[in-house]
Amino acid sequence: MKIFGVDGMDGILNVENFDKSLAEGVMLLTPFSATGEDEATVKFVKAYGDANNGETPNQFAADAYDVLYAMQAAKMMLASHQICQIRHQCSNVCFHAEYYS
Repeated sequence: MKIFGVDGMDGILNVENFDKSLAEGVMLLTPFSATGEDEATVKFVKAYGDANNGETPNQFAADAYDVLYAMQAAKMMLASHQICQIRHQCSNVCFHAEYYS
């Protein structure tokens, strides 16, 4: 019999003193797989392992990364938007040579 576990069980096998026999046959439904072969996943898993003594990231590490990545992207978009606004405002300023002669 197959048992589906919730995504909150990701990483449960690494919990200290957890009886791993309780998880035998359990399949997890999780939005992240450290064995994914796409470039972003491979890059993230390697960087995470390098920074954490070879540990494999679980979905919670990936979720945290995604949040920080989204925050960085939002910050960059905001900065880009602000620069565009400044450029637009500056383009409306007309400089006349007679004012400076």
